[in-house]
Order: sequence, then C-alpha cells, then structure tokens
Amino acid sequence: MGTPKKEKQIIGLEIDFTCPYCQKKIRGFDLNANTINVKGCGTCGGDVQCSISCPLCDYEIELMVY
Repeated sequence: MGTPKKEKQIIGLEIDFTCPYCQKKIRGFDLNANTINVKGCGTCGGDVQCSISCPLCDYEIELMVY
C-alpha cells in the first residue's frame, strides 16, 4: 500500500477584523482561495504571508500565518 496522494484543499476562514485604514469593523469576513494571495512556498517551515483587501475601502492588509 502506497501513501495516499494529498488532495488540494480550499480553505475557508472566517475572521473578524478592523481595517487599519478605514477603521471599519468587518464581521465574518471570508478568507477563501479567491482572496488570499500567498507569498512563499510554505514548504520550508517558514511563515506564510498573505494579503487581503478590505472590501469597504480596498486597502491591502498583510496577514502573517504562523
């Protein structure tokens, strides 16, 4: 028996945050595969950096995932 192949997963993550630019609180903002721009391969054990845009003012917010 070989090792099973890893399937690609689409991660949906709902978060609440306040945009640092327009100060509006966004509740249940859905981070999905369409809104996350991952910079870095994620295979080296380093942090994954991604950026999202505030849907209200289009300010780009960088997120660090540890």
